[in-house]
Amino acid sequence: VLSYALQYWFNGGTIKPQPLRAFNVLLHVTNSMLTHRLVLRPGVPRHWACVAACLFAAHPVHAENVIYLVGRADALATLCWLLA
Repeated sequence: VLSYALQYWFNGGTIKPQPLRAFNVLLHVTNSMLTHRLVLRPGVPRHWACVAACLFAAHPVHAENVIYLVGRADALATLCWLLA
């Protein structure tokens, strides 16, 4: 809820779907890059880490988190998990 409130404040008190979706896409890209770094840590070759990150980025199960505005909670939870 806090991320929606901050985005509402940044948008000047208006609700527009395009910036909300753009933020969800930015979260998904960030999660994909963090997935790459997470897979790269245990000594996995770089090309396999890229394959894993690309599969994470392109997998259809994540479409709901990017397209629908309420999917932000899942994307933020994934972000926190990947940062931990």
